[in-house]
Amino acid sequence: MTQQGLEYIAKTYDVPAEKGQRVVYHPIGRPRRPGKISGAWGQYIHIHFDGEEKPSSLCYHPTWAIAYLDENDKPIEGKDFIETETKS
Repeated sequence: MTQQGLEYIAKTYDVPAEKGQRVVYHPIGRPRRPGKISGAWGQYIHIHFDGEEKPSSLCYHPTWAIAYLDENDKPIEGKDFIETETKS
């Protein structure tokens, strides 16, 4: 189900959701946590955070507090869903 889930996520949310894709999870008021997509469960992604032995057992929405990163670990334009505390 992992690949089918990732394909569904990529198509539905227009994000580069594939196994191994670098991301950063950073909800307001919480620490920044970089890692790689390790799989999917339905419409949610699993992330293996840097420095952790195993992938997280939690599911993360692909467009909430997530930024998809390029090969230089910079957010891909239009694929950064991290909100800031101040809005204009």
